[in-house]
Amino acid sequence: MKRLLFIFAFLIGIHVSVNAGEANLFPNPAHNNLTINGVENIKCIEIYDFLGSKLFTENTSLQINQSIDISYLSPGRYFVKIYDDSGNQQVMLLIKK
Repeated sequence: MKRLLFIFAFLIGIHVSVNAGEANLFPNPAHNNLTINGVENIKCIEIYDFLGSKLFTENTSLQINQSIDISYLSPGRYFVKIYDDSGNQQVMLLIKK
């Protein structure tokens, strides 16, 4: 009797256009709070899981340093997408402990 094994893989693509300063996430890995700095005029912050589901959105008050509560996230890896008021965006990896 012959057996067949099928392996499926899913790819998630992310298009990133970065023209502004490099953002910093810290601490990373993080436990309860995450601070984002290095980008002036942050317009929006989004957090996605690895399946592409949006878990968090915050329209900010254009602060250079932005702190957000991530205590509700389960331990794992996430994408943080940062938009500035010029339309530039950055995607960074966040590790939640």
